[in-house]
Amino acid sequence: MTQFYVPHLPPGTKSFVISSDEYHHIVKSFRAKESDIIRVFNGKGWVFEIKIVKIYKDKLEAEVVSENFVEKPSFEIVLCQSLIKIDKFELILEKVTEIGIGKIVPIITSRINVSVEKFFKKYERFRNILIESTKQSHRVYIPEIEPVKKIKEVFEKNNANILNIVCWKNAEKKISDFSQQIEKSNEIKIFIGPEGDFSEDEISFLSQQKDTVFVTLGKTILRSETAAIVSSALVFEYKQ
Repeated sequence: MTQFYVPHLPPGTKSFVISSDEYHHIVKSFRAKESDIIRVFNGKGWVFEIKIVKIYKDKLEAEVVSENFVEKPSFEIVLCQSLIKIDKFELILEKVTEIGIGKIVPIITSRINVSVEKFFKKYERFRNILIESTKQSHRVYIPEIEPVKKIKEVFEKNNANILNIVCWKNAEKKISDFSQQIEKSNEIKIFIGPEGDFSEDEISFLSQQKDTVFVTLGKTILRSETAAIVSSALVFEYKQ
């Protein structure tokens, strides 16, 4: 069942109105009709099955058939992704949301090839991509995207029971070599570099950080966006 996003729908609601963009998605794109049962979520853990009562030109009336609260996972996987070209970054947002990433932290590295200012201007579009991918993948919580940070800022606040995984072309171990640590960790941060990978200074800094391991993703050199998607999927294999 396709799901739709209604952010201001609280639990306990009996009837309500949907208008604007989501109305168009439901009626124009999905072609829902009166009496149809559809699934909506509010991004705060609540999932509802609703019945369309009446469709108007620019809105619809609906009533709640059932509601269910879904707890957040007991762990969080964070993708710390170096800034890359906007279209490639958007692909990452779409795919890692489908995989289950809880948070994305764009990071500034020495070899980035995109303007930080230009990147900031795309945040509204980034959030829309996260919403649409959450809807498509039937997730209940929308991933968070943090403001752009420097690598050092990512380590200013570390929770207990954390594992930092740095994907690096010269690493010798694989993600599977750290399966036990991944299974036991409450928070896992995956670090992906830009085209050209992390600099020597960045690798030196990362190697000095507590609970940090370096992994290879195979014998071939992956594009940054490919590495982000592959590493996220591999890590999730040990958190199912």
